[in-house]
Amino acid sequence: MTSSYGYQRVGAFGFNTVQALGINRSYVSNWQHSFRALTDAGVGTPTPWGNVNVYHSTVIQSANVYGDGAWYAWQG
Repeated sequence: MTSSYGYQRVGAFGFNTVQALGINRSYVSNWQHSFRALTDAGVGTPTPWGNVNVYHSTVIQSANVYGDGAWYAWQG
């Protein structure tokens, strides 16, 4: 494998919040590239002063891309 790239898209609905915290390539070899991304997801509620998160968590997403075109992704 000669090249690959990763990108991160996020979205939310209602009063929930999602923030992309970044992605990087964590492993490179001739047959595999691995990517790791961090996302902060929150459950919000409306207030007179704006939306407030009542809970949030940082989620780790990972993906492997292989030289034969196969890929594998998971979230932890």
